[in-house]
Order: sequence, then C-alpha cells, then structure tokens
Amino acid sequence: MDQWTYDTAVWSPPEAAPFLGNGFIGGNIPIDGHGATGNPWGATVAAFYVGPDETFVQVPHWLNVGLRIDGRPVRPSWVNFRRVLDLRHGVLRTTYTDAEGALRVTAVTFCHRARKHIASYHVSITALKDVSVEISPRLDTMGCPIQPADIRRADDAGSENVGWTLDFGDVGAKAAQVMWLDLAGTGCGTSPACRNLDHATAVGRSFSLNFQQGSRCELRGIVATCIGSDPLPAAREIVGQAARTGYTALEQEHSLAMDQLWSGFDVEIGDPFLERRFVSSLFYLLCGYRQDVIWGGCATGLSSAGSWGGSVFWDTEFYMFPPLLVFHPELARNMLLYRSDTLGAAAKNAREHGEAGARFAWQSKKTGRPFAGVFEAERHVSSNIAYCAWWYAHCAGDGEFMAAHGRNLLREVARNWASRAAADTQQPGQFHLNHVIPSDEHVLDHHVGTPINDSVMTNAYAAWVLRTAAGLADETITDQERRNWQAIAAGLYLPLDRERRIYREYAGYNGHPIKQADVGHLFFPLCVSADPAEIRRNVYYYADRERETGLYLTHSPYVYAAALSRAGDVAGVERFLRLSERNVVGPFEIPRESNYGGGVVVTGAGSFLSLILYGVAGLENMGSAMTAHSCVPASVGHVKIAGIHFQGRRYVLTAEAAPTGGVAVPPLIREI
Repeated sequence: MDQWTYDTAVWSPPEAAPFLGNGFIGGNIPIDGHGATGNPWGATVAAFYVGPDETFVQVPHWLNVGLRIDGRPVRPSWVNFRRVLDLRHGVLRTTYTDAEGALRVTAVTFCHRARKHIASYHVSITALKDVSVEISPRLDTMGCPIQPADIRRADDAGSENVGWTLDFGDVGAKAAQVMWLDLAGTGCGTSPACRNLDHATAVGRSFSLNFQQGSRCELRGIVATCIGSDPLPAAREIVGQAARTGYTALEQEHSLAMDQLWSGFDVEIGDPFLERRFVSSLFYLLCGYRQDVIWGGCATGLSSAGSWGGSVFWDTEFYMFPPLLVFHPELARNMLLYRSDTLGAAAKNAREHGEAGARFAWQSKKTGRPFAGVFEAERHVSSNIAYCAWWYAHCAGDGEFMAAHGRNLLREVARNWASRAAADTQQPGQFHLNHVIPSDEHVLDHHVGTPINDSVMTNAYAAWVLRTAAGLADETITDQERRNWQAIAAGLYLPLDRERRIYREYAGYNGHPIKQADVGHLFFPLCVSADPAEIRRNVYYYADRERETGLYLTHSPYVYAAALSRAGDVAGVERFLRLSERNVVGPFEIPRESNYGGGVVVTGAGSFLSLILYGVAGLENMGSAMTAHSCVPASVGHVKIAGIHFQGRRYVLTAEAAPTGGVAVPPLIREI
C-alpha cells in the first residue's frame, strides 16, 4: 500500500467526495472529476465574509466542464472507472469510460500551492468511436448556496479568457474570477466551433467537435479567483501571468511547493491503513491553511461543505491547532494571530455583558463578534484560546509572539474570568462560574434546558488561565490583580462525586448521557491529576455515559486516548483508537464529525492526528523538554514520526509496542 495515494475504482456518495485546497481556495471534486452534467458544489475562499452579518459566501467552482455526446450528457461507467488522489502533490486524477462506450475521459485538477489564487485542470478526451462531442468549460453560480446580488461580465477579458465580478452586496468584498482556456486536439477534423456561453448564471465557452475513432483532444483551464473592492484587475493579471508560465510549468511549480510543504515530514505505522490515514488527515488539514492567510479556519475547512456559516469555533484551538503545532508551527501561529486580531471585539463583548477583560465569541467570523445566541454561554472558548497561546509560545520557543500577542490574550482572559467569578457566601475562599454551557451542549438542549453552574471543564481551564496569567512578566498587571487571580484560581469549585471518586461534569450532574468528553480535559491537555487510577476512573465513567448516546464525536476518542496515555493504559488507548476509525467516510477516508453521518468536517482529521500524536505516541510538548509516554498497541506494532517541531528544532519519535508478556522499550526521541 502506498501511504501517499488513494487509488480507487469504486463509486462513492457525495458526502464521500474528496476535496482539494491550498489554504486560500478549495472545494470538493465531482464524481466524474470535471462535472459533465454540472458541478453541484461551489468553491470556498478562506475568510470570505460579506455584509454586516458577515455572511460566508462561496464562489463558482473552478472545475465545471460540461460534456455531451450528440446532445446527451455524458455518464461515467463504473466498470472502467478510477480515481487517484496523490496526497504528496495535491492532485486528483479521475479516469472513466462513458456509459455508451464512446469516450475515454481523464480529468486532473489541483489548487496551486505557491500561487494561492490559482486552481487548474486538464481534461483529456479520447474517442472510442466516431462521435460528435460538445465540451463546455464554465464558471457557474448555480453551485453556490448564496447567489450574488449582481454579476458583471468581463467582456474584455481577452480572446482566451472569460471572467466576471460577483457582487454579494458588500462594496469592500467582491469576488472576481478569470478563466484561461486552451483546447488542442488531433484527429478531430476541422477546427472546433466555439461560442461564448450566454447563461444568466454562467460564463464560459462551448466547443463542438466531430471526433473520429482514436482522435483526442486536450482542454486546459486556469482559473484565478480574487476578492476585494475591485478584484478584477488582479484576477486578470494573475491568470495572465499563469498562462504565460504555461500549464505544464504551473503543474511543476505546484508539485515543488507541495514537496516543500511536506519537507522533513514522514510517518511509519505498523498498521498501513492507520499510516495512510495519518498522512491523509494531515493533507486534509493543510488544505485549509497557508502562511500568508491569517484566519482561524472553519470546521469544514476549504471543502465545499461550508457548514455552520464558515464560522470559527473552539475547533480551531482544540482540534486543528495541536497537530499543526507539531508539524507546522507557523500555521498554528496564524490561528492565534486571528484571535489576537479579534481581541478588541472580545473586549467589546465583555463590556456589553458588564464584564472586564476579553470575552471571546463561541461562534465568530470576520470581526470576532458573537453569532451563537444562547450558545455564546460556552465560555470555555476564551480559556482554550489563552491556553493555546501559551502552548504555542512555549512549544515553538516564540518569545516575540508571547510578548506581542500571547500575554495580551492570557491577561485579558484572566481579567474576564476574575470579573465573572462569584464568591461563595457559605464557603469562604470558594468561587463559582455560573450560567455557562459546557462543550457537552446536550446539557442545554437535551437534559437541563438552561445553562448550568460550575462546568468542571470550564472552571478547570479558567483556574489554569488565572494561575498562569498571575505569573506573567507584564507590568500592566497590578500586584492586587495577581493576588486576586491566584486566590480565585485556588478556590474555583471543581464539582466532585465523592462516592464514585470522580469529577462531576457540572454542579448537580446526575449521571445522564453526555455528548462529549468534558471531564477528559482535566487530564489532557490539563493535568489536574497525574494519578493513573484517577485518570482511568474518570475517563471510563464518562466514556460509558457517552456510549449510551451512540455518538462518539471525533473529539472524545482523542481526549480519552491522550488522557489514558498519561496513565499508561495501552488497552484504553487502543479502544479509542478503534472507535475513531468510524469517523471517516468513503474510499478517500473523508473526515467527519461523528460516526452517525454527515459530510466533511476537517476537525475529525485534526482529532485523529492528535489521538496518534498525544495518545498512541504519547507526545508531551508542554514541558521544558519534549518527552513521550508511548502507548502503542500490539495491533499497531510501531510508530515512527519525523518532522516534529519543538523550540526551533526538529525531531523524530520512534516507539514500539511491548512484546508479549514483556515491557515496552521507552520511546526514542532524537533531533534530525
């Protein structure tokens, strides 16, 4: 098995469609590789929000090549069908024979990693009999969930180009697309008849060809997508430069850029299926990020799913951030720069609620203002942001970031928690955080019906923030603030079930089923206790409560496995590793949020990577030195991960399962 390739000859449903992206633009690819009957999806552009409601809009997909035989839409035959996703080079190739046995079609596409505005394709058609064919490459808004308010065609785009400007009602955030086309063929008789498409929702060209058996034609398309107040001139210039470079050279450039993206990374896992899934999970995650785009990223990445309005949630910090911190700390930094850029909005949000400091939105978009209504009571997101700012600065050794951004985030979140904490009138020195929603949202919408008091996860994170911020080298923090923060951190109530010797999910928790692993956070990434028995007791109790719901979101196996790894529980790590295998769909192992369906949710990729890194490999990158407490199951055999970043250096970690009846060899970490 090639760990860098998915090679499949089977049909798959739309929710299993592969997607590509270069950190600026991306989208799902239709089943036939080009959209013979129309591409049903739009393309997603990073952080493209429009209007006062910051609506997340998609643009027409770069790959939409209609194909008809004697006026009839081409349909693939699944007998002679193949799709190959090259993860190393970010290229998808689809090959099929049509159902009538008239044409052999190959479509290749990629989103250029070095030229962020460019996405390209190459469609090759070979006639298996004499036949008349119509090829219609186009850009079409019909795949966009939200239609533009106004479309202005670029009639002067040039003889080889078509294009337009799309106005979604925001003068500062328009989209422009220009498409360069080149059609060449052999054995097609006379030059193909060409006409411009004249549709209300599409721009493009239509070519009519009379094929003789054995003849062949090649269609190459290069599409530039730009956004801004007047993006059309830039789109014209970018596509012109790309056309002058030439399609073949563009493809080579892209391949070199992908090689650079993967430089120094490698993974070996005894289970080849897990090994390939590790590579593909990192690929899908990287599709949504690049160094010159500052954005938190959304749960569905740059796939065409665009769910939850392209919003930024805590998924950014808890799912996507940990693996990027390991392999691409520069991209993890960008996530936090997005949060730093929205610190002013978080401060405004706090003031509007009569609080101090910064209250980050549970659901944010462009400016950082809140969009989640009642669910904005999921206050733990502020702590998650502060925690990851500290984690990044420490792990990357980036003191400049800490001085310019990290300490501001920590300090202002601490001020917010201090203004929010309520002193217990009956228990001196004890504090509470009331009226919150834990990450287990079923507390609100399935069990209690209202926000609750003293979420143990929320309180534990808040205590960590207050305690850590009190020790910051920051002259704007007064001595009185430091003393107050330390007192609140020490006194924040963590609800306990003394009979079962476990933490309660929240004050008054009665053992009802749960949605996800709140209490697990006390043991990873936090370390409220390092006692193996206490970790196991809490994890297994809540895993059983979650089993009752049948959900097992991608979040839970990761948290539980990472916590149990700290307890040295190999069997427990394996249990949750196997559960995580249900959270992908189709032959390309597209990540999803849960085991009960749904389309692309890239947080599932981040969760799986983190399960392997922090659970199976047992990586610890929060201390003064990088260590590991590997828990490699016998069914996995061994793990070797190269390209791990820590404080400006790169390492390789090697770990093996314990021999039968023996003791595992300690994992080896060496600098590259």
